[in-house]
Formats: sequence, structure tokens, C-alpha cells
Amino acid sequence: MRWSGSTALWPSSTVAEHARACSGRAAVLSPAAALHKQVWSGKVVEDDTLPVRKGHGMATLTLDDARTVIAAAEQKATEIGQPMNIAVVDGGGNLVAHVRMDGAWIGSIDIAINKAWTSRAFDLATRDLAENAQPNQQFYGIHASNGGKVMIFAGGIPLSRDGAVVGAVGVSGGTGEQDQAVAEAGAGAF
Repeated sequence: MRWSGSTALWPSSTVAEHARACSGRAAVLSPAAALHKQVWSGKVVEDDTLPVRKGHGMATLTLDDARTVIAAAEQKATEIGQPMNIAVVDGGGNLVAHVRMDGAWIGSIDIAINKAWTSRAFDLATRDLAENAQPNQQFYGIHASNGGKVMIFAGGIPLSRDGAVVGAVGVSGGTGEQDQAVAEAGAGAF
């Protein structure tokens, strides 16, 4: 196969052949390249020389944190008898975890994820953004920004650690009041 820029597709046999061809060369490899070489050679081992990125000294939100938030939110949703979609995003607005409770609407999956994203993107509760996004208010029309991803109704809450917003939780599947209550329960566990 010929390389034709970034659109080239490499079948696994070509990638494997390339990895074998490179395996005998003496070279200084970046940590990522060294790990890649180990994977292709079938010799993946614990290597203390490879750096582990753990937030670069900044406050972060982990998968365990997301699971804690979701568990508390699920418990609240169960208490009120309303199945929900619950999403947690990190500081970059990237999805860390999502749960669709049994019986929760599939149409609420994206809404929950987008509520979490919106809350992180603007570092405020979506309920508060909604108040300022009504006709004749300062953020009217904001819901049409960011490719329509901005949610302007209750259920998204930022998550903070050490004074910095490190993520957000988004909940959808009930009324605005129910979504907000479940999101608050999740955020309260963080």
C-alpha cells in the first residue's frame, strides 16, 4: 500500500510489517513510541521509565469520581421514582462516564451529556444559564451556539475541586425540577 498522506488506510498486516521492520533499528524513542513498540512486539511490561500523566499538578476529575457522582445521582433518581440519564464530563468537557438507568428515555442521552458539557463550558448551572437565555435577556439565543449543543434548562451542575471547576454532571429524563434534584445529589457527593 502506498502512503497518500493523512487519508491513507493501513491494513493491520501493513502496520504489523512496519512495526517488525522498525523493531531492529536503534533509535531514541519517545515514551509513547516505546510503549507502541512494546505493544507491537507482544512484550508489554510494567516499565517505570514511562511517565504516567496524572493531571500535571492540576485538579482533575477521575473515573472513580465520576462513578461516585453517578451512584449518588442514581440513588436520588430511584428515590423519586424517575429513571434518568446521568453524564459526567471532565475539565475539557469530555465525557468520562454515562449511565442510562433502566427505563430512561433514549432521547435524553444526548441531553444529559450536553447539559454536563454546557455546565462545564460556561462554569455554571444550566438552570442559571436558562434564566439569562430567555427573550430580552443577555444570553438569548445562546442555545443555538456551539452547534446547538448548549442546553438551557435545569440539570447541569459544575463540579469543583480546590477552587477550580474540574468537570460537570448532567442529568435528563424527568421534569426540570427532578433533573436538577438528581444533579444536585450527584454534585453533592463529589
